[in-house]
Parts: sequence; structure tokens; C-alpha cells
Amino acid sequence: MGTGIRFARMVRLLLVVCTVAFPMQSIARDINVVAVHYAPLIIPDGSHRGWAIEVAREALRRAGLTHSVEVLPFNRSVKMVQRTTDTIYPALYRNPKRENKFTWIAKVQVVGNTFNTTNVPVNSLAQPRRLAKISVEAGTAMKDYLTAQGFTNLELAEREEVNARKLAAGRIDAWFLNDVLAARAWKRTVPDRELVSGAPMSSSDVYIVGGRDFPADLAERIRVSVESMHTDGSITQLLKRDR
Repeated sequence: MGTGIRFARMVRLLLVVCTVAFPMQSIARDINVVAVHYAPLIIPDGSHRGWAIEVAREALRRAGLTHSVEVLPFNRSVKMVQRTTDTIYPALYRNPKRENKFTWIAKVQVVGNTFNTTNVPVNSLAQPRRLAKISVEAGTAMKDYLTAQGFTNLELAEREEVNARKLAAGRIDAWFLNDVLAARAWKRTVPDRELVSGAPMSSSDVYIVGGRDFPADLAERIRVSVESMHTDGSITQLLKRDR
């Protein structure tokens, strides 16, 4: 047997051994962060990318993982997360409908979901049932919550800025969203008027998520990093900067 043939066989054997001992999903260390433009959570460009991306980037840095950031439409982002083993979404609301579709890596925030108006605050679920129109963003956890509560007086919009403009113009009676995002969208869209947010009707947990097959060891490293950021106040500081 020639030296060249023996060497080729040794190389193939070594590759097989490495593949068995170190599966690709375990040795891959570059994480793709995908997200939709959703200020203040996610901003597509600039030195500051929104607190959700900043939290994810810092968590990955602490975990010793390199990363890239790609801003895509929401449905495309979610499908990419579900179909790959090296992709995360930095801020997804956890609900029963989504529970079995993702690996819920780390909780980054809890938000209160409120009815927002321009006059009388809405502090109970009974009040908005008597209103003519409540607007909510289509395809969101907030829409799922209201539907589960039996609301039929809903009007759907594609963007929260649209809801803000509709509320300011009197075309809807209330707008359902968490108070942080509502205040930010209102400030950008209707800066000269006051938004009235009622008492929280529910809360939503916001998570960094991966697909069902996201490597468990990487998920644990990211989770530990996020916990350290809660402990040292980093997440709170990033959120304050975006309010």
C-alpha cells in the first residue's frame, strides 16, 4: 500500500473520530442573532441596536461566543430560529401557543400589558368590553391574550406606530400593548400629547430563544450570562437608556 493511500485513510479516520467525539452543533461557536425592527427593543442600524440586541450581544460576549446580527421580517426570523441550531431571537414573548416551538434560553424582562387611551384609564377587563374598537398588533401575544379573554371588538394593525396614530385621531378607543413599548411608540409618533396607561391586565415574560434543537450546553452558557447581567444591573441600565 502506498504512502499516499495510507495517509488519505488516516485523514478520513481522523475526521470520523472528530465528528463522533465533537458533533458540529457542539463545536460551532458563532451565533446568529436574528430579529425584526421593533424599537426600542431592536433597531436595525447605528451604534446602539436597541436594548434586546444589546442584552443578547453582552450575554454572548460573557459566554465566550462570537455572533452576527441580522434584521429580518418577523416570520422569517422565527422560521430561521426554528430551523437552525446556531440562531437566537433576542426578545420573544412566551405564551402557551409558542411553548413547544422553541428552546426558552433565558428570561430578560417581565412587562405589564395595558390598555392605553387618551383620556380615562382602563383598569379592568370589564371596561374595554364596552368600547367600540380596541386595536392590537396582529400576530402578537397581546392579540392572543385578548382573543383568549373573549374580546370580539378588536381591530388589527401591522405596526404599533399605526395604532398610536389611530388612537390619536380618535379612530379607536383603546390600544393594548405593554406599557414600555406603548410609551416609546407614542413618544415617537404623537410627541405633543399625553398617553394614559391603565393598570396591567396581564404580564408577559420576554425571553432569548433558540430552536428546539439549539445545543443545550450553549443555552446554559447564555442563561448563566443573562443571570449575571440581572445580578449586576446591566439589563436594568440598558432598559433605562431606551425609555
